[in-house]
Amino acid sequence: MTPRKVALILYGACAVGAVFSLAMMNSRTSGIAIIMFCVAAWVGVQHLGYVEFGVAGRMFVDGAFRRQLSGQVAIRGFEAGLAAAESAEQKWEVIREGATRFGFKAVRMGLDGKTYEHQHDLGSEKHWTIFIPLEGDGFVELERLFNQGPDSSVVAPFADIVWKATSPKWRAVGSKAEVLDAMMGGQR
Repeated sequence: MTPRKVALILYGACAVGAVFSLAMMNSRTSGIAIIMFCVAAWVGVQHLGYVEFGVAGRMFVDGAFRRQLSGQVAIRGFEAGLAAAESAEQKWEVIREGATRFGFKAVRMGLDGKTYEHQHDLGSEKHWTIFIPLEGDGFVELERLFNQGPDSSVVAPFADIVWKATSPKWRAVGSKAEVLDAMMGGQR
């Protein structure tokens, strides 16, 4: 659109808003004015054709926003639990519980010379695998069925948290303040 056309559209939108605000001053027409304004705004947004508005609307209608929020809260709880775990066995328990919570059907971990394994029945269904190499000979391997389990947007944060929490430099250093000191060479 040309700048002139954009300016005229903005002037028109402001004029429509002004008319609706004047209509709201009359108590008998205020409810209708609000409804008409909402309809006009909805039509205007639909006319713009932005994909983002459609996706956002579907997220609210389908409950995806609530699932995203719940997943992020759960991943923060998982991170806190893993940060509090001190031994390899404690880390394994947190990872095993987290893997089950986030829809993984199998999890294996090799850490500090020990191998841990937990598996639900995968059956013959197709599944995918994430392999997280850890420093040294450690690893975490996760398997998940296609189109199953909670929201898949937590998979990457889950893998990042597992890698950070089981990395030797993070295990050797305790608190976040000590990690920052170690990373900055004590120059804080």
